[in-house]
Amino acid sequence: MAPEAWSKLAIVFAAGALGLIGSLLTGLVIVPFCARRMFISRESKVGVAQGRTDVVPMGGGFILLFGVTLVVTVFTALKQIRTGYAGLFLLITWGHAVLGFLDDYSKTQVRGIGEKAKVVLQASLLLAFSVFFYWYGMRMVPESDLGLLTLPFIGEVGLKVAYIGFVIVFLFGVSNAVNFTDGFNGLAGGVGAIVALAFAVITFVVGVSEIERARILLWPDTPTGARMFALSVMSAGLAGSCIGYLYYNFRRGSIYFGDTGSMALGSALAFLALFARAEVLMLVIGGVYTAEMLSSGLQKLCQKGSEHVVHPVMLRRVEPTLPFIMAPLHHHFEHIWLREMEDEHGQIPPQARDQVRRALTLRAWIASALFAAVGVIGQYGRYGERWGIFNWACVVGLLMIAGLLVYGILTRLVYDCYFIGPDLQRSELLTLYRGVPLRIGALPLFHVYQLTDIPFDSLGYLERRTALFRLQTNRVDARTAFGLLHFGMAERSDGPARLAHLRQAMAYWGQVPRVRFRAAGRQEVLRHMATCHVALGHPARAVESLEELHTATGDALVLDDIRAVIDDALSAAEAGWAHWRGDRREAARQEALHGHEELVNIMYGRRERAVRVLERLRETRPASDAERMAVEDEVSWLDDGLAVADNRCEQLRAAAGTGAARRRAIAEGN
Repeated sequence: MAPEAWSKLAIVFAAGALGLIGSLLTGLVIVPFCARRMFISRESKVGVAQGRTDVVPMGGGFILLFGVTLVVTVFTALKQIRTGYAGLFLLITWGHAVLGFLDDYSKTQVRGIGEKAKVVLQASLLLAFSVFFYWYGMRMVPESDLGLLTLPFIGEVGLKVAYIGFVIVFLFGVSNAVNFTDGFNGLAGGVGAIVALAFAVITFVVGVSEIERARILLWPDTPTGARMFALSVMSAGLAGSCIGYLYYNFRRGSIYFGDTGSMALGSALAFLALFARAEVLMLVIGGVYTAEMLSSGLQKLCQKGSEHVVHPVMLRRVEPTLPFIMAPLHHHFEHIWLREMEDEHGQIPPQARDQVRRALTLRAWIASALFAAVGVIGQYGRYGERWGIFNWACVVGLLMIAGLLVYGILTRLVYDCYFIGPDLQRSELLTLYRGVPLRIGALPLFHVYQLTDIPFDSLGYLERRTALFRLQTNRVDARTAFGLLHFGMAERSDGPARLAHLRQAMAYWGQVPRVRFRAAGRQEVLRHMATCHVALGHPARAVESLEELHTATGDALVLDDIRAVIDDALSAAEAGWAHWRGDRREAARQEALHGHEELVNIMYGRRERAVRVLERLRETRPASDAERMAVEDEVSWLDDGLAVADNRCEQLRAAAGTGAARRRAIAEGN
């Protein structure tokens, strides 16, 4: 390597080191500032994050921005980067950062900027930038050949003025692809660091080849070489800034990008790809970003398509089978991995989510390094006019992306599809299988997930038609279906057999998080659960199930069912108390105590809800309001009832000690 190249390499390393140090020092100020200012998203969560609230502040994008801005400013002053290059880079990067900050700031209030408004703002920014970028490239950087697009197996395609539209689409796609990927600590930033390093390598290698070309022509340098070295300095500074950000994000988990950082990083990488003439290979080098974006697009396309194909009435009762459990792709793999760690009650171990996300992030880094290696080889082939290398690097990279998406779809089929069928060993019983009921030769695409003791012959005609070999979209529906089968057999049985089937039904339903039964098509299970609880002697749980059903449906008839259960619980408690007063045996005492404990649980639950309603009414209604007075009377009645029920429970528990002492005395006397 020529001496000039070694000096250029030292400059590139210095740029990376300055970006790292600048971002680390910036983080010392930004992290406590954002935490103190409570720069925290209050946006409603969906998908795997539903119900959770953020406690980690946004604002990590400023760590990246100040680090890379410092590098570009310093090396522009040192004449290593042309002022025009630096201006374009900072314009698009900070422009997207401002747009992302507006969205982040609105999330600290209630929710982010609407999708349509965000698209309009970004499109306006990109239109202005693309026009200026094209004008600058044509006038000031003629050696860049802007307006040409290099396609594999086709070659150079001239776009001319249409290149402006291509730049808009390209910047929009890359910036939003990075935004989609920003879901785990270290994911978007770590992949961004690898992609930036890949561009630093690409541009530096091309710059070195230009030095050799300049030596042959007896020139001090070539315009392309100067541009490539400037891009390598920018890329190294961006990579160093990303690594500095990862110290606060991935290692310490004290801050994350937010839209400010993810959109700025995406636009910066897109700018490097455009100026390095690596537009197509950007899809390969940023293969992780590409796969994330395509997974979201494919999921959305299938979801919208199902809305036009499936009847609206059916859509309210079924969940269409989509390519992924959820999108983007990293959430799909997270969901699958967490499901494999669930216990029999559908709960995951503590800290499991953080461990899974960390493991997936490390795998994404490895995949990104492989994508980057393929892209670097392809871009080297392009500048060396070794078109075979370029073409096949594009093919290999795109096949790797397709393979990642296909792997995600296959994991959906293998881990998230269930069906019910006869057991392979005992055909008279039913079994729950995971997978699809198909074979490839002798290899089955399914395996046993859960054995049961449900006889095949016990199923009714409709149960056979609706349950057997029905593909399930998730294990919630599969467990729900098995519970319904047991409940149906309980309705056709009596005595101990009926109770056994009801317990089996509750065992399956107990493995499903209660909130999932509020989804469309599953609410009626809550009514069946109430029936099971009443039959098994747990009226308090029956009331809870019916109240959840009323919350989900708003059906006023459910209130009548709740009153009926409460009346039966009152009658059972009174009957048990009267029985124990006349018969002081242990069995009578236990029966009376159980009835009163169930009654106390029901009354405590209703009192808590009545008190919450009363607090709201006291804030909005006068003391003479009829509804407020009715709720106050109910609270008073519940207090009196609880005092009586608690007193009886204490007497019944004390009687257990007295009875035990009496039995010991009798035994000692004998």
